[in-house]
This record gives sequence, structure tokens and C-alpha cells, in this order.
Amino acid sequence: MLITRLLLAAVLTSALFGQSNVGEISGQVSDPTGAAIPGCVITATHTQTGLKRTIETAETGVFVFAGLPEGKYNVSAEKRGFRTFVQTGVTLDAATRRNIDFKMEVGSLAESVSVSAAIEQVQTASGDVTRVISDQQLSQVALNGRNYSQLLRLIPGAVATTLDPFGLALSTTGQRINGIRTDSISFNIDGAENMDNGGNSNAAVNPSADAIAEVKILTSGYSAEFGGRSGALINVITKSGTQRFHGTMFEFVRNDFFDARSFFARQVDPLRFNDFGYTLGGQSTFPRNGMSTSRSSSSLSARNGSIATLAQPE
Repeated sequence: MLITRLLLAAVLTSALFGQSNVGEISGQVSDPTGAAIPGCVITATHTQTGLKRTIETAETGVFVFAGLPEGKYNVSAEKRGFRTFVQTGVTLDAATRRNIDFKMEVGSLAESVSVSAAIEQVQTASGDVTRVISDQQLSQVALNGRNYSQLLRLIPGAVATTLDPFGLALSTTGQRINGIRTDSISFNIDGAENMDNGGNSNAAVNPSADAIAEVKILTSGYSAEFGGRSGALINVITKSGTQRFHGTMFEFVRNDFFDARSFFARQVDPLRFNDFGYTLGGQSTFPRNGMSTSRSSSSLSARNGSIATLAQPE
């Protein structure tokens, strides 16, 4: 009974942190003449977790799926007297609104029309200016020090203010976005605030790059739900489980043994840096369709002999 209450409290608390970790799919369904089709059954299916949401269109033919987790979806429209229309590969990022309109064709439900969704080049459902760092970039772009915040410098308007690759803390002062003061940046994790309010310049948790699904950066024009600071909002979306268990083990090494002496140096500076850990994801029944966990540790022996160690679960 106590465990159930704690889980319910966790779910209700997470809902209070805003909706920056979920997205929205909306649109309108019409017939060949352009008239709205009410009562059309719309189904959105998450391709990785199997999460399925079903609604019916209103009298105006409009439908809205609110609070959808990020990922790829197949969206279908069904109505008696019309062919089933399926749009596959709809990519939904966190805090993003995707608009999908269906133009139904006369026919039977047994007949279907399948269309692959194209990449949305222009955000038409909202006026915010956002950038997304994908999991492909996180896994394939080399990070000196394994700190995901280095990838923030890939977006337009971002300038690095410090070049320390081994800073284990996640600081707002490491980059300036659109010329606004560095301490105006806000870090979130899955929609919840991730700021050390005592220092006001550091994030409380620095997740492992292997535990991140995507990083959403809202630079300007975002809605009031993301208020609190005048600068960019950096929202980290952690990986969720899928219908199959999967995991990884890793170790990234920096060592002076692999380094060459620079032309003007008398010797190679001592360096020992090891970042190791694991990730694990799979099925769960509550409170979400999948679970994911990771743990990583980083150690650095610098020239002065000091050792910094960070170990944290995500």
C-alpha cells in the first residue's frame, strides 16, 4: 500500500513540472471535397514502446493528442465508407507540436493508404525557436570529457565561454546563447527543473550521455509555461525502455600514453581520465511503458595530482 502511494505521488508530482518532456500531434480530417469528417477514429501508436492512444474527431474534423512521449509514431485514420489512411514515421520531439491533416478517399475499411511522414522543415503549430540534439549526435560525435553540454555549441547563436573538457559539473557559464547572460540559461530533465538554486549557476544532475534520448534547446519565443529565466531553456529527455530489454557497457579513456609531446613542451603532461558505466532498458507496467536506468563514473588525475570522482544514477 505504501509503495502504491509513493508511485502515485511520483506521477502526480511529475505532472506539476510542466509539459516540456512531452509533445502534441493534432490535425484535421476531411473528405475529397474538403468537408470535415466528424467521428473519424484516429490512432497514434509509438513504434518503440507500443503505446497506443485513440480518439475521435470533433464536429469540425479536428483531433488533438496531448501529452505524447517523444519518439516515432504511426498515425492512422479510420471511418466507415472511406479507406484507412496510415501515416508512418511521424517524429515527435519533446515540447513540439506536429500538425498532420488527413484527406480521406472513398472506399472500404479493408483498403488502406500508407504514407511515410516527411521531415518537418518549418514549425507551423507554434512560434518558438528550437533546436534538437539527437541521440545519433550524442552517440557518434566525439565528446572530449563526455559532457553533453559541449554539443550545445553546435546550435546557431551558441558561443563557448570555457573550453575545459574535464569539467565534471554542468555549469550554465560554459556557453552563451544569443548573447544573453550565461546565468540566464535554465536546465531541465524530463520537464523538471534541474538547477542548483543555491549556486544558481550549476545543474543539480549531470546525466550520462548514454542515458539521453535527445536534448531540446528552446532559444526564444517559447510559451509562458517555460518561464523563470530570460535565456535559453535546455531540456534533457532521458531514454525510456522499449518492448525488449537492451543495454550497453562502456569505458572511454584519455591517457597521456596515447598523447604526443608538443613541439615546445619538454614532456607530455600526465593525464588519466576514465569514464565507464552501463545502461539498461526494458519493459515495465507502471508508471510508464518502459524503464531505463544507467550508471556512470568518471575519474580524472590531473597534473597536480588531484582526483575528482562523480558517480550518479539517472
